Amino acid sequence: MKSIFLAVASVLALAACESPNLTSSPIVESADQISRRAEIINDTPVTMLRVRVQNATTGQWSTNILEGRIRRNSSKTVLIDDGTGQCLYNFQVTMEGGQTLTRRGLDVCKLASWRIFRG
Repeated sequence: MKSIFLAVASVLALAACESPNLTSSPIVESADQISRRAEIINDTPVTMLRVRVQNATTGQWSTNILEGRIRRNSSKTVLIDDGTGQCLYNFQVTMEGGQTLTRRGLDVCKLASWRIFRG
């Protein structure tokens, strides 16, 4: 079975509109007015169960920031902000079947979407 590869699909600015898929962990938005919202895109044949993030400077993982799941070939928009003004975060996703994938050092101040796909 081929591995699932992670890729940043776009670093274009994300529109600041609200979405019914917008979710948030117990986080407070930073006061700097920089959007830290990103679309998580699941382009795999399995469901994504959890997404956790970690401020790259603190080393502490958040709880699951998804409400529900991200089904195969779909996406959700999430808020990634802990109120510190930090832009660099590590991401960890857990797929159906238990596979965990980690991507480090994503700049959520520039990131518009993060695509997980089967390569």
